[in-house]
Amino acid sequence: MIAVLRKIFTSHRLSLFVLLLIQWGTFIFNRYVPVKLNALLFMGSSLFFGIGLLGIYLNKEVGISEKGQQQNIWLKSLMTLFGLAGITAIFFLLQQNFMQNPILAEQSDVIPTIIELCERFMNGDNVYTPIEKFGYFLPVTYLPMQWGPFLTAEVFHFDYRWIPISIWAIAFILLVWRSMKYNNYRYHMLTIIFGTVPILLMSVTTDPVSFIMSGTIEVNPLSAVMSNTVEIMVAGYYILLILSFNINNPVLRGLIVAICLMSRYSLVLWLPVAVVVLWFNEPKRNFYITAATIVIFIMGIYVIPFLSKDWGIFYRGYKHYDISALGEWQHINGETGKPYHLFNGFGFAPFIYDYYPGQDLMVKIKALQRFHFWGSLLTTAALVLLYFRIRKSIHYKIYLMASFKIYLAIFMFFIQVPYTYLMLVDLFVSIAIFAETGKYHFAGTIKRKVIT
Repeated sequence: MIAVLRKIFTSHRLSLFVLLLIQWGTFIFNRYVPVKLNALLFMGSSLFFGIGLLGIYLNKEVGISEKGQQQNIWLKSLMTLFGLAGITAIFFLLQQNFMQNPILAEQSDVIPTIIELCERFMNGDNVYTPIEKFGYFLPVTYLPMQWGPFLTAEVFHFDYRWIPISIWAIAFILLVWRSMKYNNYRYHMLTIIFGTVPILLMSVTTDPVSFIMSGTIEVNPLSAVMSNTVEIMVAGYYILLILSFNINNPVLRGLIVAICLMSRYSLVLWLPVAVVVLWFNEPKRNFYITAATIVIFIMGIYVIPFLSKDWGIFYRGYKHYDISALGEWQHINGETGKPYHLFNGFGFAPFIYDYYPGQDLMVKIKALQRFHFWGSLLTTAALVLLYFRIRKSIHYKIYLMASFKIYLAIFMFFIQVPYTYLMLVDLFVSIAIFAETGKYHFAGTIKRKVIT
């Protein structure tokens, strides 16, 4: 292990490894780091991961290593088996987790909402009618790819929570398979460690970190991410998104982009960067096929069956975030006197809460929304302009990954309520990029074939 790390630290990708390690560590150990410092470390490492990727590959021709495809195949196969064993252990631990944590709307309305939407769909009812059965008025904000995959659980009558982890597992196994195919054993090993350890830690109901650090047995707060939310599914989608940047199948790429758009809207403002980069670098036929696939998918699963029946459902759902955000900002932790989910170690929200002038929480939320919108929009504009300046000096697939990482870091940092589970997506985007860039090597230093 020491020899492996020594080689990593002496490589030109040292910065990516260190930045990913910081982001990974601040996610796992966020309870033990001051809230605002943790937020800055998580966001800063995420942002500079993207910037560092640009710096590493700027003015360098890159190729795919043939050596990496042939090196230590038996060792990489053994590591892959350990990775699969880790995923199997995750499923075993989640079985215990789910048994101890039944689905209750009082704990979280995420999965109960999805159950309600699936039942409505199967019964032929209007899916996007507001929900009132939980004791409060709840407009439906979930897009189809956030609830549609759960129809399988509804039809076959098994726990809905197996759907998110299964989608993540499929995506992560594909990432590991590509790592085994292209990367050297060091990158392959780190991909498996970075990807499996956080999910293993979140799957157990007792806190292993507290036990290791103090010898005390406590409830693991991260276990609620797996038992009460579905964000691990979205993390799986975004792993596939990073993989789609590095493949040449326009239909598959369009399908994955559309799935991401129909799960979370966080991708929307970055799309102009992708349009510009792909327009200048891929055959126009591929570009049009990708665009057509996205449009057909969105029309088929959202616009025609749902949105066309009531054009206001998306806007009303979006505006509900103001009300739900205010509720979270008013949800005070009795021990700290601060809102629970604002002060959980991620995001810019606690800075606004503490330092923005005035006492009106909605004024502060609106200020954060402006930071969020303009920060994301200006980041996209800057990335488009930067691409025109350096597009002849960097490979376009590297730019797609780096620009998306930069944009996503900004988008996540300014989110209204920085729930811990939302940050899973940003973390796994970093892990996926780290794994995918392991196969890229500088031309002239290795025997290579030019990327197409």
